[in-house]
Amino acid sequence: MNARGFSLVEVIVAVVILCVGILALTRTSGAIARMTGLGRHASASATLASSRLERLRAAPCLPGTTAGSASAGRFREQWMATLAGTERALRVIVSYDDGRRARADTYETRSKCWD
Repeated sequence: MNARGFSLVEVIVAVVILCVGILALTRTSGAIARMTGLGRHASASATLASSRLERLRAAPCLPGTTAGSASAGRFREQWMATLAGTERALRVIVSYDDGRRARADTYETRSKCWD
């Protein structure tokens, strides 16, 4: 910088640096919005599966395999309870479309049969 102000080259360099920073910020905010949406779907999927697993745990232990499916909005759940000795293997699969692709989350646990 001289006594008369900034040169044209200095102004152009400053504008280019500013534009690169703004583009990086814009790209980052898009990624954050996308991840927030994915987190919202994953959270809803986990809540739905947790509810189904609690209902399966509360149900009586029946010999063999019990299975079923249901839909709730954009989510589709499939479940299976298999008796093995004094335990049941419980599995819930929640499928949904996150706007970009189809996803399926699998949740598994074991439950004691006290009958």
